[in-house]
Amino acid sequence: MPKSPLDRIAWLKRLAVEVENLYAALERERDALKERYPEAIMEAVAEKNAMVERIQGLMMECSGWIDPRDPLMRVFEDLEPNRHDQAMAIWAEVCHWAVRCRALNEANGAVIALLQEHNREALALFLDREPFNYGADGQVRVEGSTRLLGAT
Repeated sequence: MPKSPLDRIAWLKRLAVEVENLYAALERERDALKERYPEAIMEAVAEKNAMVERIQGLMMECSGWIDPRDPLMRVFEDLEPNRHDQAMAIWAEVCHWAVRCRALNEANGAVIALLQEHNREALALFLDREPFNYGADGQVRVEGSTRLLGAT
């Protein structure tokens, strides 16, 4: 295995920090969604995406010394007992934050979907589904295109 035990533990610690930071970014995204302030939402999404890219970079960094067919923790099997215990504790922390990140990301996604649906409903109020005009005889004539209510 090309990476030393200390390098592997340092990598795992960086991963734990980045996953915890991702959770904090997801919390900021949640707060921005509650405020419904578009600029804050865009900033929060950009921050979240940057965190995800850093985590992906860390995962790519270990691709040379981790076999993707093996469980990630197998790479720590050869550590001496105290370092193995340390790696397992850090891995448990990574898993804890990853589960929380997934749940919060899904909740944020549901809020986004709900806001999008509200926007569609609001637009539907302004769009006349069956545009019409009154003819010279006073009868309603349905047009073939959609137009804004109140538009002439």
